[in-house]
Amino acid sequence: MITVRKAGLALAAALLLAGCSATDALQRVEEVKQQAGKAMLPSIALGECTNLDMPEGEQGSQVTSIPKTDCAQPHGWEAYAEKDYPLDAAFPGVSAVEKEAGDYCAGEFEGFMGVDYDTSDMELQYLYPTKDTWTSLNDRTISCLVGASSNDVVGSLKGTKK
Repeated sequence: MITVRKAGLALAAALLLAGCSATDALQRVEEVKQQAGKAMLPSIALGECTNLDMPEGEQGSQVTSIPKTDCAQPHGWEAYAEKDYPLDAAFPGVSAVEKEAGDYCAGEFEGFMGVDYDTSDMELQYLYPTKDTWTSLNDRTISCLVGASSNDVVGSLKGTKK
């Protein structure tokens, strides 16, 4: 198994041999090191579906894993949008991240669903970084989910105007 440090050094050596400057190589090594923690984060890709238990009114609950399910099968949630903060950004605080997540996901809702959130029958949820995951794992991603806590959605909700 290659450790992150060894992988970074190997990458730096490869970039130097490929004609990159030392500064470029060191910058790439730093990018590899910063991205290394992302593999440990619970995540969901755009278009993936889950039955993640996200009870209404419990914003702020920590998620340690996101079980994926086939979107053709009954499920609760579909990831429809995501936004990343810059890796070099300082943690803006829980309230600021929650507000950013709510505003961003609400703003992206109509473009995905084909109807605005206020007239939709679907629910909106979002996942966002905590101070701990921001610091220790370089978590910078807001993930927007649409669906129903009843876990009775079948297929993608994209463009359904529900």
